[in-house]
Amino acid sequence: MHDSKEYDRKYRKNHKEEIAKRKKKYYEEHKNDEIYQEYHRKATLKSYWKNREKRIMQMRQWHRNLITQVITHYGGKCTCCGEAELLFLTLDHIDGQGAKHRKQFGGRYSGRKVYQWIIAQKYPKGFQVLCFNCNCGKARNNNVCPHKS
Repeated sequence: MHDSKEYDRKYRKNHKEEIAKRKKKYYEEHKNDEIYQEYHRKATLKSYWKNREKRIMQMRQWHRNLITQVITHYGGKCTCCGEAELLFLTLDHIDGQGAKHRKQFGGRYSGRKVYQWIIAQKYPKGFQVLCFNCNCGKARNNNVCPHKS
């Protein structure tokens, strides 16, 4: 007798594309079905709560990677004082229009959405890396960092 869990694991590993096609087909056929939607909603919630801590850690790691990727692209250190510790760095709109830009993405998680937008737009000009001190100082000093005034 074989181990059914091991067999299932190997089968899923060896037939990923076939399984994905079947799932997609089933979804397309049933996506407007209220019973399917309710089942899917409950299953998603159940899975979330079962794996909550793992999902939270995955999202935190994904967010750190997103920020690291963008900040590294724009130089990886504060353009004003040279601070290079990633935990102290943030992205700055050179023209001082960061709040206006974030409002375009609306409400919650708008900062993360800006980072995603930057990657999707292939790292446009108009951004620089600043440490939080320089960024706050710039905001409070008419768009000029106190180091430079």
